[in-house]
Amino acid sequence: MGVLERVKPWMEGRKAGLLVVLLAAFAALLGVFTLPALDRDEARFAQATAQMLESGDWIQIRFLDEARHKKPVGIHWVQAPFAGAFSEPGERTIAPFRLASVLGAMLAALAAFAMARALIGHRAAFAAGALFAVSVLLATEGGIAKTDAMLAGVTSIALLAIAQIRLAADFARDNRPSRLNPDIWAVIAWASVALGVLIKGPITPMVAGLGVLALVVWERRVDWIRSFFWWPGPLVAMLIAAPWFIAIQIATDGAFLREAIMGDLGPKVVSGHEGHGAPPGLHLALLSLLIFPSIVFLPAGLAAAISAQRQAAASAAARSTRILLALIVPAWLVFELAPTKLVHYTLPVYAPLAVLAGWGFQAMSDVRGLWLWLGAGLGLLAALLGAVLLVALSMLGGGAVWMAVISGSVVCVLAAGLAVASVQRRAVLAIMLAIAAGLSWHVGARGLTLGSATQLFLADQVGQVLQEAGIDPRQTLVMSTFTEPSLAFELGGAVRLVAPDSVDTLLNTLETESVLILDTVRFASAGVADDRPRAPSPAALQAVGATALGEVSGNNYSRGDDTTLLILHLDPPGDADEESP
Repeated sequence: MGVLERVKPWMEGRKAGLLVVLLAAFAALLGVFTLPALDRDEARFAQATAQMLESGDWIQIRFLDEARHKKPVGIHWVQAPFAGAFSEPGERTIAPFRLASVLGAMLAALAAFAMARALIGHRAAFAAGALFAVSVLLATEGGIAKTDAMLAGVTSIALLAIAQIRLAADFARDNRPSRLNPDIWAVIAWASVALGVLIKGPITPMVAGLGVLALVVWERRVDWIRSFFWWPGPLVAMLIAAPWFIAIQIATDGAFLREAIMGDLGPKVVSGHEGHGAPPGLHLALLSLLIFPSIVFLPAGLAAAISAQRQAAASAAARSTRILLALIVPAWLVFELAPTKLVHYTLPVYAPLAVLAGWGFQAMSDVRGLWLWLGAGLGLLAALLGAVLLVALSMLGGGAVWMAVISGSVVCVLAAGLAVASVQRRAVLAIMLAIAAGLSWHVGARGLTLGSATQLFLADQVGQVLQEAGIDPRQTLVMSTFTEPSLAFELGGAVRLVAPDSVDTLLNTLETESVLILDTVRFASAGVADDRPRAPSPAALQAVGATALGEVSGNNYSRGDDTTLLILHLDPPGDADEESP
């Protein structure tokens, strides 16, 4: 029995779901234990969770001494048990905080597997789950300690529940035996939506609600949604989400929802918030890369779905088409039309897209060759873009470019083999090469390239300088004009992030031994007239006993600037006098 024949039982047997979960875990874990904290969102979320653990306040979300009234508390509650179990109090190792996102990626891939098994079949189920598990966007978010992987997980479960409820309605109408209990699935849907609300506000309700509405309008049927009105479902949702929202509103005198809606959500709906504006079509343009390697099978899946829709409306294939498109298209249009765009915004609807890709894998022997060639071409383009991205990251961060070139070349070679296998309709070989290509990209990107690009991790370099100088930031005042959240996390929250124009005032009033970190790009160069403040004069630094501990150089990718951080030890005369006998 050849290798390909040995793989088939895993793809179609009881172990297929387990293999999907293991693939998702492996892909997401690459880089989790080796990469320092990333700016800006990851470090903010992790630092806020750490402060929650240290303070014992499980209601209010704070970053340093500021309230965080932007996202709900859910991700912090999921991160906290991992951080508490796998790190010591006060320790700032980012890996435990990332494990919540690994779990989210595993849930999302498993939900795609279950959805494809219910709608298409066992063969498509493994392909859908495995392709989603190793996809560029899901596995990358699965290794970052923020909301998006867990949001994808709970949203995918909600969409799975909607699909199961719709299927159960047809089984009941036709008097066919079924293990599907629509009432139980409705409770699962409500619970998933509530968890999504706790993680990222309105996204999960929007995606799930639009999916249900679109399916009702398309089919002109409302009988199947009655399970959503079974009272335990809404009750469970209220019990999950309402207590914290009530508590936070009381604790903040109503400020949380007001600021979250008016200060965070509202600007994203009406404009390109925080410089992240982009025209409609951006998400579609990036889809090939972000869902790679699924993109190779997605055109064939669309072809199979279109063909199925031409069948009788009551056919199982036509019904599956309606369910999948209803769960994808309305929410996707909302994301495309919203002025603010980030690449991960559409991740909550990737699970049904993965199911379409799984359908394409199953239908490879039936669809026209044009669709297979289209998928092969898009896959090769995505692999090339991914390889270019690896090289760009390496160059930006001063990493080993040769390593990025080799990693990118491996991905491209595997993608070329995948393209050939696809157009030749060698399905099992194609899925194996697809999984290998997806995993290779993550190994190259997060396991090798970013690990060598040390100039992207300025905060980590600062921490090393302080450690070598024997300075404990929890025992010494640290002030920094490098204000990225990664520095706050690296130093355990024991840092004052200060504006450049306030440094002179701080020096004039300084009375204790301290450390000052100057982000040179935020100060005007000597002899150059611009609006930036001037760096402290040598006389001002000498007056507070400044001595250089070192300097680190790199790229602040959040601002898009190359910079050098000067790390100074300050020992003002007043401090020395107070210590004298």
